[in-house]
Amino acid sequence: MTDAITSEPDSRSGTIGLLRNTGWNLTGQIVPLFVAVFTIPGFMRHMGTDRFGVLTIAWSVLAYFSLFDFGLGRAVTVLAAEKIGANRQSEVAPLAWTALAVMAVLGIFAGVLAVAASPLLIHYVFHVPSELQSESIVACTLLGLSLPFVIVTTGLSGILAGVERFDVLNQLRMPQGTLSFIAPWAVALWYPNLSAVVAAMVLVRVAFCLIHLFYCVRVIPDLSSHIGVQKRYVRPLLNFGGWATVSNVVGPVMIYFDRFLIGAWLSVGAVGYYATPHEALNRLLVVPIAVSAVLFPAIAGSWEKDVSLATKLLARAMDLTTVLLFPVAAFAIMFANEMLTLWLGASFAQNSFRVLQLLMIGVFVNGFAQVGFAVVQGAGRADLTAKFHLLELPVYIALLWYLLSRFGVVGAALAWSLRTLLDMTLLFGATAYLNHERRQTVWKKFSEAVLLGAMLVGCMFIPANEYWRLAALACVASLYLGYGWRVILRGVRPADLAPYMRMLWAGQ
Repeated sequence: MTDAITSEPDSRSGTIGLLRNTGWNLTGQIVPLFVAVFTIPGFMRHMGTDRFGVLTIAWSVLAYFSLFDFGLGRAVTVLAAEKIGANRQSEVAPLAWTALAVMAVLGIFAGVLAVAASPLLIHYVFHVPSELQSESIVACTLLGLSLPFVIVTTGLSGILAGVERFDVLNQLRMPQGTLSFIAPWAVALWYPNLSAVVAAMVLVRVAFCLIHLFYCVRVIPDLSSHIGVQKRYVRPLLNFGGWATVSNVVGPVMIYFDRFLIGAWLSVGAVGYYATPHEALNRLLVVPIAVSAVLFPAIAGSWEKDVSLATKLLARAMDLTTVLLFPVAAFAIMFANEMLTLWLGASFAQNSFRVLQLLMIGVFVNGFAQVGFAVVQGAGRADLTAKFHLLELPVYIALLWYLLSRFGVVGAALAWSLRTLLDMTLLFGATAYLNHERRQTVWKKFSEAVLLGAMLVGCMFIPANEYWRLAALACVASLYLGYGWRVILRGVRPADLAPYMRMLWAGQ
């Protein structure tokens, strides 16, 4: 095999690599988000409320049926990283083709199921207006036909992540995410027909599946010469992917069940007081998700070979998450009432600012849980994360039921944040168990996370006087300017920064 797999600097070796790859991931997720913000109003104007509603349902159905990859995208990432970490690069190509073949079969099955279910969903489940039913069925059929390409693209992205080519992955993710909004938006301007708009989305998906395959072959040249499926890889792929699917299914239940319970027990208006800050704050998880996406293959590739390196990566990821999230969280908690008042009015803020404060603490803790999740799955124990989610679900429902009945939406926010604390505790406990030689380091980072969370709880009780809060914010800012600089540049020599400074100077 050529050295194409390892031609990029190894992100396992230093902070610069971790920062660079995290930066790629953040850019790849944020750029399409900004495009969505500007194009969605155009969709609504040109397509009308009903057509746009059907389009959002179609997006949701596509996302749901994407679960039919059965976690194989994540499985191929961890197994490819393990092969490279063990210097068995020659096994990456057959592993990749086996995963892609299995995912193509699953994609065809999901596509057939989606096409068959389309009339039932359109006529009886979503109650689409009669004048839109024919084009809605065509649109859902097109989405069903695209599912094999969508699922295979997930596998190809997993391969690129497994060989740590986040530059290539996000250079593809940005135009794909951007065109997924711009292409149908452009069609809607010209011909606001639902099936035509969805056809544009499907063409983008199919095109980028082929483009992903092209770049995978460039990064791993053996893919073009060692085409074939090997049965010995099917079982480990399905074993890891099956457990990952459990987490993929149970996780959204714990995210959205509270809203259904609030609506059933309290009122639809109460759901707004809860869900609005929740949706806004969950966007902050893009930061720890970007960090953990880099951490995941790095842990998978180093766990068996060098556990101390894996522990160092965990500590760096925790520090980076702290630096990026804590000042934002402290500001949001201290000025929750003012921010909500400016955004949604004083009446809304009065009913929702405590909800925002508690959820912000939960989102901060969940950021560390994302890091622990990446470590445990990177160590090949997707079964543990799935079992934890199955354990947390009944505990969370009972806690939510009790606190919601006692304290309303504030109780629901407290229940959600306590659930994230339980999740983080279980994940770090598993990390300490799996990494028993370095468990003291693991528990030290866990203790730091709990202490930071306690500091955020303290921010809730700072007097409403602006001078007190500005003084507290100044203390947080000064502390983290020094702390953040030390963390980000720990172990980095000036010579390491020179290429990046030259790139910035040149405007690249």
